[in-house]
Amino acid sequence: MAAVNPLLSTSGLSLNFGGLKAVAAVDFALEAGEVFAIIGPNGAGKSSLVNLITGRYQPSAGQVVFEGQDITKLAEYQRVRRGLAYSFQITSIFPGMSLRENVALAAEAHHVGKGGNAGKGANAGKGANAATQTLAVLNKVGLAGRADEMAGALSYGHQRWLEIAMGLALAPKLFIMDEPTQGLSDHEVEKFCDLVKMIRRDTSILLIEHNMDVVMNLADRILVMELGKKLALGSPREIKANLDVQRAYLGSSDVKP
Repeated sequence: MAAVNPLLSTSGLSLNFGGLKAVAAVDFALEAGEVFAIIGPNGAGKSSLVNLITGRYQPSAGQVVFEGQDITKLAEYQRVRRGLAYSFQITSIFPGMSLRENVALAAEAHHVGKGGNAGKGANAGKGANAATQTLAVLNKVGLAGRADEMAGALSYGHQRWLEIAMGLALAPKLFIMDEPTQGLSDHEVEKFCDLVKMIRRDTSILLIEHNMDVVMNLADRILVMELGKKLALGSPREIKANLDVQRAYLGSSDVKP
């Protein structure tokens, strides 16, 4: 399904490292409210593509458009302020600070970024809004009851929920999650899937993920990359049935049609 007014789109997006084409003229469009997944074998160009979308890299050619505005030349922090959050940017938790304090840093950054040169009274209001946002996102990921515990005492899985809470505190319109289930137990992966299904009610999601069960469970559409190029784009059913994808990535034993 093609979006008439997509939330995010790329056109001819390319990235060259010397003679290496890390990303080669990739076009796609992501709709508001969609869970959109990018998959492909190691070295396919997934991370390079995401780095172009987030502003970490500048493209050799092509364009990135977000909410109808060309953001190709914007810095990372400017894209965050427009509503584009990337989990990799906020995965470094502060272990010696509480969960509340970790999330508050992100919430305050969001409100300061939106605030401009407001006066003292307005700043106090932003502080109250940040505190409210902090508890709201901790509650959303199931950690509100542990808000005053030290982040370093959390299990790995709960640290991942904290990272997601920090991203949600930025109030993103698009939340990019890079390998979010890596290192999680089967039970934690199930919980993650439930969390994404809840988050998507308010936030579009771009998912880079190797766990094909997760991708097929969550994604509305999937972009498959190979050697920096777009190999296929379609629904989970279409991707499962695509012979080129099966040969390049899925294989006969990974995912059954």
